[in-house]
Amino acid sequence: MRSLFRKDKIQRKKIELSIANTSTVNINQVKAEALDIPEGIKFREKSVTLTDIRSKEEQSALFTFTIDKKVRLNTEHMIGFTKLLIYYKN
Repeated sequence: MRSLFRKDKIQRKKIELSIANTSTVNINQVKAEALDIPEGIKFREKSVTLTDIRSKEEQSALFTFTIDKKVRLNTEHMIGFTKLLIYYKN
């Protein structure tokens, strides 16, 4: 009989962050970055750069991470995100 769960198997989790351009100009680049990452949570990419977001449109930044076995479950862990406007064009 095989177990459905393996302790040594790494389970990847994902966070999808939507970035909306609510301005009237096109944005060439926006950088979304994960901040204040709790110990035991490891992101594959700590920042994602989105390009060419047109006026009144949105794109998604996808963050993939793993959770160490030592992280306490059923407790709240906060991760902050920031978005930085790099530059825009008409």
